[in-house]
Amino acid sequence: MIFAGVLFSPESTVTPQPYDATTMVNASSERTSLRRRVGVLGCIFVGLVVFAVGLCTLMVRAWGRAVDARGELRVAAAEVADLRLAYSDQETGVRGYLLSDDSSFLDPYNNGVALARAMQERLREQSVSEVVDLDSQIDRVESAAQRWRDDVAQPATFQHSGIRSLEFT
Repeated sequence: MIFAGVLFSPESTVTPQPYDATTMVNASSERTSLRRRVGVLGCIFVGLVVFAVGLCTLMVRAWGRAVDARGELRVAAAEVADLRLAYSDQETGVRGYLLSDDSSFLDPYNNGVALARAMQERLREQSVSEVVDLDSQIDRVESAAQRWRDDVAQPATFQHSGIRSLEFT
């Protein structure tokens, strides 16, 4: 039993002995052990902070790349909207010509054809065209537009103007 820095043994009647060198070293190592524990916990905390900062940096970079990709997709979406507007202009031009028999109403049709070609080329040049497989979709839209021009626009304008092509005679 230890009391006031003196080691007592309850079984013996020997006089109390002060701490010896090993007892002093053990007491000193207990303090060092506590310091080591606090130091280790501090190092773990610093390590976790560094890990969290690194993880946040990676997440911010990934988010930045996603925003960039989204920006490119927004540009492509705006060009798709312009392409849709070009096809709408073509239809409007044909309809206006059929209703009025005025060839100036074919200007939106001709402008729409030129705009559609330009938008298709711009969409093919987009960097997102590989990601979204835009080329095959543009090809399908282009073939549908060509079918519409062949089946609807050209026959309607030829028949309405009195000019008949060889296909319609």
